[in-house]
Amino acid sequence: MTTSWADLVRPPVDMTGDRVLVLGATGGIGRATVAACLGANAHVTLLDLRDPEEDVRQLRALVGEDRVAGAALDNGDKAQVARMIDELGPFTAVADCSGIYVDGDLLNDDPDSWETNFDRIMRINVLGPLNVLRAVLPEMQRCGRGRVALIGSLGARNGGSNAAVNPAYVASKGAVQSLVRSLSRSMAPHGIVVNAVAPGMIETPMMAAASHTGATQRPTIPLGRTGAPEDIGRPMAFLCSPAASFMTGMILDVNGGLYA
Repeated sequence: MTTSWADLVRPPVDMTGDRVLVLGATGGIGRATVAACLGANAHVTLLDLRDPEEDVRQLRALVGEDRVAGAALDNGDKAQVARMIDELGPFTAVADCSGIYVDGDLLNDDPDSWETNFDRIMRINVLGPLNVLRAVLPEMQRCGRGRVALIGSLGARNGGSNAAVNPAYVASKGAVQSLVRSLSRSMAPHGIVVNAVAPGMIETPMMAAASHTGATQRPTIPLGRTGAPEDIGRPMAFLCSPAASFMTGMILDVNGGLYA
C-alpha cells in the first residue's frame, strides 16, 4: 500500500492534540523538554518539587492559556501523585525528567549517611517514576495508546565518567533503563511505547553541583563539547510524539560520541 504525498509531507514531529506530562519540569532538561513539546504544538503540564507557577505564567503569555498547566509535586509521595494526575489528566504522553545526584563514597562515607543518601536517590530516581507510571498507565491502557519517555544515564552504560561518581546514582539509572525494557514488553499489547534517553555530560545545575566534587571530571568528548539541555529535551519530545510510535524498549544514547 502506497502512502500519499499529502499524508507524508508534514512536520516530522507534530504533537497537536497531545497532552504531555513533564516531571522535573523546572530543571535544565525538564525545561528544554517542555519547550520542545510546546514547539511541536502539544498541551503541556509541568510538575516539579518546586512550584512552577511563574514558569506557567510566562509560558501561557507565550503560547496561550489553554496549552499550559502546572503544579508542585513530590513524586515520591504516591498518594499525592495519584491525586494530582487524576486532577490534571488524562495524558497521551509522559516525559519524566525528574532526578537527583548526591555525591557519595561507598567505602569511605559514614555508613548511615551513605544509606540515607542511597534511599533519597532511589526514592526520586526510581520510585518517583514508578509512582507516576502507576497513576498514568491505567488510563493509557483504557485508551489503547500512550508514550512514555524516561531519563537514564550514560553512567548506566559505563559505570560513570570516573571513579568518583556515586555508585548509588549509577544503580538508580541502571534501574530506570531496566524498567524501560520491562515495561516496554508489558505495555506493548496495550499500544503504549516506553523508551528513554541516556544523556552523557549535559550542562545542567545537577552536573554543576557534581562538578564541585570531581564526580564529573570531563573526559574527551568526540564532538568537542558538553551537551546543552536542548540536546536532550528535543529527543525526549520526539519520544513523546507520534513520530516514535513504532519504537519501544529503546535507550537513546545522547552523549556527543562518548559511548558508541
